[in-house]
Order: sequence, then C-alpha cells, then structure tokens
Amino acid sequence: MPGNKIISEWKLQGMTLNLIDRGGSVRLAQQTGDWDLLTCLVKAGFKEATRCALDIIFQYGFTIDTVDALRAYSAVPLADPPQQYLDVCYAVDWSRDHQTQQLFAIVLAGSSKQSDKDLLCKALRCSKADMRDGALYAASSFNDMPIIEAVIAIAASNPPASLNGTGEPSAIALCFQRWVERETLTAEDLSFWLRRSDTSPNYRCTKEWMNFTVCPAWRELPYLDAALRDSGV
Repeated sequence: MPGNKIISEWKLQGMTLNLIDRGGSVRLAQQTGDWDLLTCLVKAGFKEATRCALDIIFQYGFTIDTVDALRAYSAVPLADPPQQYLDVCYAVDWSRDHQTQQLFAIVLAGSSKQSDKDLLCKALRCSKADMRDGALYAASSFNDMPIIEAVIAIAASNPPASLNGTGEPSAIALCFQRWVERETLTAEDLSFWLRRSDTSPNYRCTKEWMNFTVCPAWRELPYLDAALRDSGV
C-alpha cells in the first residue's frame, strides 16, 4: 500500500507476517480487528509467531501490537529464548522508571531456571505502577506460588480503577484467568488469597478484581458478590 514501508518480516508456515511503518506508526500489516493476530497464531501452533512476538517487543518496544505480542509470547513461550534478549533483560534495573525496558521481563516467561523466577518476582515487587506489563504477562505463564503471591499483592493494593490508563488491569486479569483455567487456583482460592492482603473497606478491592476478571466491562456482579459473601466476606 502507498505510504507503507515494510521494516521487518517473519516467515511462517505458508504465510509471511509484515511489520510496516505507516507514517510513523509501526504495526503488523495483517493484524486483526480484535488485535489478537499473534495470540491466535501461537495458539494454532505457529511456533514462528512466538519469535515474531518477542522480536516486536525487544526491537520496537511499545507499538499498537505490543499487548498482542505480550499475550502471545506468555501463552506459548520459547523453551530456549535468544541469549541476546535474555542478556538485555538481565541488565535492567527494575527499581527505575523505564516503560520500554520493563517490557523485557516477558522473556522470562515459562523459564525453568530458579534464577529467572527469582528475577521475575523482583521485577513484580520493585517496579512501579505502569511499569509492570512485561512482568505481569510473564507471570501468567507460571504456576509457582511466589510468583502468584507477588501478582496478588499488586492486585490487593491496587483496585482496577486505580490502574486505569495502564495495561496492568488486563494483564492481572489474564494471570487470574490462566491460573483458574489451568486449575492452579480455583476461583475460591483466588478470592481467599486476595482477601488475605486486601485492606479496603468490605473487601472492595477483592470484589472488583473478581468482577473485572470475569468481564472487564462489568463493575457490579450480584453473583460474585453473593459468592464472596457465602465464602465469608
């Protein structure tokens, strides 16, 4: 298309993904209307799309495809990610404000190394609000309790509305959804762990997160309020 410059491309099975520069806006040419092209591809078994997602994050930072790339990579992370990307991640100072560099924690997703898990916990605990997207999406790929507790600690002290304007509510909700789907936690477990750290009046923070996890567009769900009440809230 006129005005579109191809700046990167990835060969998949029978197709090519093109990253284009459209007048200063970088995006995947084939992106879907729901902004989930990479997520759909990795779930369908296109392993090359996983590398594409990682390349977009590390080489281009924040783009219109960043959330899709984070969701895709955390869904099916590489067993052996490129060492150059790991080295970049290991060099990040998680206590400093750096919106682009904080995305690099995504490369830790699915790692079997305890040192990587410990680093992810550090990124979750040390990074400031709106600086945790990469770490939160990476956390969704693990079933380890220290990582789960670190995410729950963030949620219990930050109701969804307080994080409006950031990508963190969706990332936290995805963690909760994946842990329940994988039966790492039940919904009852999740509400219990949230309540343990929740200091808001009448466990309001816990209720909002449970509601937001079911449907981000809903703020009051009588069913969940009743379920929480029955469980002791």
